[in-house]
Amino acid sequence: MPDISYIVSAYSWMEQLPTCLYSLKAQTHGDFEVIVTDNSTKENLARRCRSIVTSMRDKRFRYLHTAGKIRVSDPYWSSEYGIKHSSGRWLCFPTDDAYYPPEWAQRMLVAAYRGNLDLVLCERLIAGPDGCGAEGYFPVDCAESGIPGYKPSFLVRRSKFAGWLNKPMVVACSGVDRTTLEHLIKQKDVRSGFCRGLYYVHN
Repeated sequence: MPDISYIVSAYSWMEQLPTCLYSLKAQTHGDFEVIVTDNSTKENLARRCRSIVTSMRDKRFRYLHTAGKIRVSDPYWSSEYGIKHSSGRWLCFPTDDAYYPPEWAQRMLVAAYRGNLDLVLCERLIAGPDGCGAEGYFPVDCAESGIPGYKPSFLVRRSKFAGWLNKPMVVACSGVDRTTLEHLIKQKDVRSGFCRGLYYVHN
């Protein structure tokens, strides 16, 4: 049972996946597993995704082809499928276009244990043009903006995460992550807080 299970959603966009995976491999906190869920419906894309995961040459990294095994080929559905195949005490949900600095997990866990938290949110986000349609990169302070965070932005105790709320019935990123985070933060039995001064990049 590793400390952290990273459930990485991949879907036909493989260019940035290696950067995401290498940023996980470089984490200073090494007690983790990485499960890459792949929704690719085309065989050549599925082979490419599998080869990227295999190229990590690390037993902590596993590949799951979810196409045809979930009701909707959406990252929220596939990440829940990945949870069923994971065993970490904490859950994290990187997207294939996310990058974490090496100290990310270590600092998030320190914040969790110091504050006796069940849900830890990364305070700062560097948003990129591909994911947000902006002209360049820009910072977002999640603690001040009123936005609790996005899918790659938090660690949550497995025992406190019951799944994503309002998962779409079509392939769409529709704010399910924010809806779920807002719900978790309001729960009386979920102690939540921010890891201050830490950032991640969501391209």
